[in-house]
Amino acid sequence: MFYTYILYSAKLDKFYIGFSQNPQNKVIQHNSDLNKKWTKRGQP
Repeated sequence: MFYTYILYSAKLDKFYIGFSQNPQNKVIQHNSDLNKKWTKRGQP
């Protein structure tokens, strides 16, 4: 099963919408220092 998630960055005042089979791990991945994707700019 896949889940749709929405992340909000107060820093950028933007939303990011994605999907994953494991949304808890995906949020951890987005917030990780190892994240090299464009979502890194919006990390807390």
